[in-house]
Amino acid sequence: MDENPKRITQGRYVAEILQSRNTTDTETFWYYVLHRDGLPEVIDLKKFSTYDQAVEGAKNVLAVMNRAASAAE
Repeated sequence: MDENPKRITQGRYVAEILQSRNTTDTETFWYYVLHRDGLPEVIDLKKFSTYDQAVEGAKNVLAVMNRAASAAE
């Protein structure tokens, strides 16, 4: 699992890819946590059932956030 990226940076935003298990330890869930680079406040958080889905979701939201930031400039 170490070969999987845990952090995706695009423009001003960063998505951390995190793994979590429920209390019965039978299911694994993946999350992306989105924030601006250098700032601790969470902008978005979403849960997925697979690592690949979390990465795809993170990349999609990063693209949208960066397009919005560019348009606002």
